[in-house]
Amino acid sequence: MPIDPIPLWRQINLGADSGLELKEARFRHHRVSWPGEDDLANALAAFANAEGGRLVLGVADDRRPQSLDASQLDALADFVKEICSDKIQPALDFRLHRVPVPEADKQGVLVVDVPPGVTVHRSPGGYFRRRGDSRRQMGAEEIRRLTQARGQSDAAATDTQVVDATSARSLQPGLWRRYASSRSNDPEDVLLRKLKFLKEDPRGIPRATAGGVLLGTDDPTQWLANAYVQAVCYTGTRADAARQLDAQDISGPLDQQIAGAMRFVLRNRRVAARKDPARVDLPQYSERAVFEAIVNAVVHRDYAISGSRIRLFMFDDRLELYSPGALCNSMTTDDLRTSQFTRNELLASRLGQCPVGDIPGAGEREYFIERRGEGVAVIEDETFALAGRRPDFEVLGERELRLMLSYLYADNVAIDDGKQQPVHFRLNEPLRLTDSLGVDVTLWFREMVGASCVFDYRGGSG
Repeated sequence: MPIDPIPLWRQINLGADSGLELKEARFRHHRVSWPGEDDLANALAAFANAEGGRLVLGVADDRRPQSLDASQLDALADFVKEICSDKIQPALDFRLHRVPVPEADKQGVLVVDVPPGVTVHRSPGGYFRRRGDSRRQMGAEEIRRLTQARGQSDAAATDTQVVDATSARSLQPGLWRRYASSRSNDPEDVLLRKLKFLKEDPRGIPRATAGGVLLGTDDPTQWLANAYVQAVCYTGTRADAARQLDAQDISGPLDQQIAGAMRFVLRNRRVAARKDPARVDLPQYSERAVFEAIVNAVVHRDYAISGSRIRLFMFDDRLELYSPGALCNSMTTDDLRTSQFTRNELLASRLGQCPVGDIPGAGEREYFIERRGEGVAVIEDETFALAGRRPDFEVLGERELRLMLSYLYADNVAIDDGKQQPVHFRLNEPLRLTDSLGVDVTLWFREMVGASCVFDYRGGSG
């Protein structure tokens, strides 16, 4: 709805308050030079973290309008849109209004309306909240209280948001009925609403939610273009298309994505062996650690981020898993083992009802999610027990979480005719051996570690 200019200018003449901030706009070579990106982002996020508010761009310090022309208003509008998308996490909801100045209909100011946030927003300076006619940075306890208060709202979750161009018919009964009670006699639309797979959009039209699409359709990418896992295995230690061994885009409902990603890792994972005195297989990665990592990535990624997908890369020396979305609110990577915060409560709840079946790495669990908060501990402990080093978690650019699992360094033991054999080798060249059944057990030696050697087993099934 357009803004009535007369009440707006009356309010501007009275000055800034809890719901109004005024800023001058400056330009250089047709680009916005003031306000600065970080300053504007902090101001807008402070409104969202309070009760909402209105920021007027194009008002001088003496509260007089600058009378910006159409091209300047265009530049300001693009500036605001870029900041709300890229400088504030999660991205900020807002409305833009071009309001003419008195007695100059072809000139005006840009008004940015910011509603109260449904979550807590972080801007470049940290976590700000509007107080009176200024903003101040929130402390950890205030952030926690605000997070809890806003987390109780269903609107704060990305997996319960409606998906445009969907309806109840978009959801497949063979998939979504797995999550409904078999004793219920409710009509389908009632069941879907109870599952939070169906919800009215702002116009009152029933739409599938993001969680419904992710769990109740055989191809979520029809509506959520990046809701899949991109998996690539390379030979060597860097991403190089010329050294790509295997690649797969893994789609389907989320339980099938988890299973498909596990199968990809297992068919590309190498397994070394040693005699101790019997043969002992030494896989590159713990199945349990990889399973927990993939489940966490699928359940906790931010599905509101467009243009980004889960990426799983395998190299000779490591496995990397990238999940879109920074850590929730004020969490750091040091908090992952001891703190628990579910970005997508609907997905976690429904996958807690979905039988895991015989997927490798699931251990003795019955369902994909068991809500004990042990996932990161399992990833760390299993990886350390196998490889002797902890996994590495890192937030990249406030938009992505990377997990890196290092490759197992095994002892130098070659298998030939069922006996331990002394070996002579040069680094980075293959030692070609076969066992008593003629199976290739070629070893690639990488480096010396004390009295041991690092090697890759690239043989067949022996």
